[in-house]
Amino acid sequence: FRRRKADEVSKLLQYEGENVIKGFLPILDDLERMVDSKKSSDESLADGIELVKNKISKFFEDLNVEPFGNKGDEMDPVIHDAMLTQVNEEEENDIILEVFEKGYTYRDKVIRHAKVIVNKK
Repeated sequence: FRRRKADEVSKLLQYEGENVIKGFLPILDDLERMVDSKKSSDESLADGIELVKNKISKFFEDLNVEPFGNKGDEMDPVIHDAMLTQVNEEEENDIILEVFEKGYTYRDKVIRHAKVIVNKK
């Protein structure tokens, strides 16, 4: 019982910052969308947004938070959520065609699945 209790406490402490990270993820997603759209004619705004995005990404990197789920990767149902399927004859089956939201791991644990569009022939 003591060993099992010590293991449970150790697991809790290992992932203590998970909720903080989950809170930042939607903010990071919005910043990435803003940078990707670049509809603003004001370059300083785009530069400022890019700066904030890079700072948050660096902060996550320091905390061992790693993004995954890139275009061209093979779909893994354990870590990816297929939101849609599309047919693209140029790509192999089960290849990610587009990423809605990146997935993230915190240390060795998936804290958010990647939301993707997958190729189905």
